[in-house]
Amino acid sequence: MRTPLPLAFLCLIFPISSCDSKPAASATSRPSAHVLYSAEDAFTFEGPPDLVQIPTRGIDSFVGEYRSPTMKVSFDFGWYSSPLKRKGDNVRKMIINGESATLVTKPKHFAIHFPDIQKSGNKLTMDVKLNGADPKEAENLLLSIRFR
Repeated sequence: MRTPLPLAFLCLIFPISSCDSKPAASATSRPSAHVLYSAEDAFTFEGPPDLVQIPTRGIDSFVGEYRSPTMKVSFDFGWYSSPLKRKGDNVRKMIINGESATLVTKPKHFAIHFPDIQKSGNKLTMDVKLNGADPKEAENLLLSIRFR
């Protein structure tokens, strides 16, 4: 028995055309221009690919810094991280990945503070200072933080 020509034709075309299609983006996928950065075993965040890790040393906590031509990202992870209590800032309380957080914004400065990560007593404060980057880029970076 012969396969009808239209059916054989569809079988040949479908695999070729499906290889060309792009997968649908999910709500949790990061923008294609972003990469995942890992702060050792503590947490991850997503940011632009031109961020470069700068060697830093903390006294009583785990600290880190990343820089690009358009932004500087720094963090302090430990028991004594700053709670970000500054007058005149735009402050928003939120939950990120199940953790309470405070997002603080100014025109060229964004920061976030997690007061008690996974009920361990550890805190995280991360700052993003802008030097030409889109403010939405800074906010997206901070909102992408995930603890391990």
